Amino acid sequence: MDNFKILIVDDNKLNIYSLKLLIEDNFDNLDIYEALSVKEAFKIIDTQNIHLILSDIQMPQMDGFEFIEKLHSFDKYKNIPIIFITGIYNDSKYLKKGYKLGAIDYITKPIDDEILTLKLNSYMQLLKKASNEENEYKNLLEDMKNEDKKDEILENLYK
Repeated sequence: MDNFKILIVDDNKLNIYSLKLLIEDNFDNLDIYEALSVKEAFKIIDTQNIHLILSDIQMPQMDGFEFIEKLHSFDKYKNIPIIFITGIYNDSKYLKKGYKLGAIDYITKPIDDEILTLKLNSYMQLLKKASNEENEYKNLLEDMKNEDKKDEILENLYK
C-alpha cells in the first residue's frame, strides 16, 4: 500500500494549517492534501487515491453535508470515508444527518490531539487490513486461473 493519503477540506486556511500540523506531528509516511473548497477537493480526489477525508461542515457554496452527498453519488468515490471536523454541528440532529449521509465519524473543535491521533490510527489500521485482504483475494484469483494450482487451492479451502 502506498502512503496513506488524507484530504483536508476547509474554507479556513488557518484550520487546515493547524490540523495538518497536528497530523504531521503524530504520523510519518502519509500525504496530506489541502482544499479550500469542495471544487478544489474534487480536483484532488480525481487525481489522487485519497484514503480519508477530514471535512469541515460549515463552508460557503457547498457545506460538508452537501459535499458528502455529492461525493457518494459517484460510484468510484462512495467508499472514501469522511470524518467531519466541526465546532458548531455537534447537536444530535446534525450528527444523525452526517451519519445517514455516510460520514464515519465526527471530531469537534477544539480538537483534542490525542483523540485525533487515536482515531486516525484506527482508520489507517482498518484500511491497511482491508487492503491486505483485497490483495490476498486478488492473488488467490490469479492462482485460480493457473490450472496446476487450482486443485491445490480448492483442496486447502475445504480442509
